[in-house]
Amino acid sequence: MILYLIFSVLLVAALWLLLLPLWKNSDIPFAVRKRAVGIIGAVFSIGLFGIYSVLGAPEMVPLLNKHNAEMAALQKTITEASDAIKASPRDLAAWIRLGQSFMGAGQYKSAASAFKQAVILSKGNPLILLAYSSAMISDAGGKITDDAKKSLEMVLLQQPQNPEARYLLTVRMLQDGNNEEAMKNMKELYRSLPDNSPMKDMINRQIGRK
Repeated sequence: MILYLIFSVLLVAALWLLLLPLWKNSDIPFAVRKRAVGIIGAVFSIGLFGIYSVLGAPEMVPLLNKHNAEMAALQKTITEASDAIKASPRDLAAWIRLGQSFMGAGQYKSAASAFKQAVILSKGNPLILLAYSSAMISDAGGKITDDAKKSLEMVLLQQPQNPEARYLLTVRMLQDGNNEEAMKNMKELYRSLPDNSPMKDMINRQIGRK
């Protein structure tokens, strides 16, 4: 980072020395001088940003490489799971792997479609229903859709104390404007959770907004 700062100062000084004669040249119309200085400055800024990506933030390169490797691994799993499903359309494990990989890749609509098939094959397994709901919620930008709500309610029919389903359905209450009932449910859920539950932080943030 220090190397980048020193290099930047030297480049700025060099640029100023180059532009100063142009700026002071009264033989060139002011508008032309202004435009030329602006263009050169813009090109310089772009170049400086490129240098920063190499010198100023060297951690960006390995992070980008790691991200690309993760995406490549997810795509490989997606391909393998898709091939397994083509060979055996009722392969529940393959549908689950496909949904999880789509979620990891940020392809939430495709993840929801895969989990929907897994829900059907599993005859409504509550854990898969939760995954299906999460995919639909992510695809809707965090909104608890009507379909997600129905899936969460199906989870509670089987597991009445499931904390994730209870939390998300309470968020739906807030979403619908049922603040009083939602706050009551949030507090009840909070008291039922163990002290080390990360969901307590989520509930604190929700309560803090109201």
